[in-house]
Amino acid sequence: MTNDDKNFFREKILERIEEIAQDIFDDNMVILDKGMGEDTVCIVCDADEKVCEKYPDYRCHDALKGNTELDELEKALQRLKDGSYGICLVCGKEIPKEELLKNPTKTICKNCSSKK
Repeated sequence: MTNDDKNFFREKILERIEEIAQDIFDDNMVILDKGMGEDTVCIVCDADEKVCEKYPDYRCHDALKGNTELDELEKALQRLKDGSYGICLVCGKEIPKEELLKNPTKTICKNCSSKK
């Protein structure tokens, strides 16, 4: 995967994170006070807690509970940072860009997922 490809997917992932964040910020029912929740590292913000960069007085409930689309997007960003993005976890081959365009958080290629 070229650096241009990595930058493209990084921007695509960040755009989706922004969409999710905006939905969260528009709905006051899903925002927790920053004093609540677990202390974990936010991959998106690189903070000691999942305190939002945009609204530092709040923490994202969806990000805190994990196993959400936001969590998967954060993990994809981490894979981009460590160089494992777009590599199938099962066979170790590169996941075709067409598959990543459909789902930028994909971790298993179509071949391996059809074998399951």
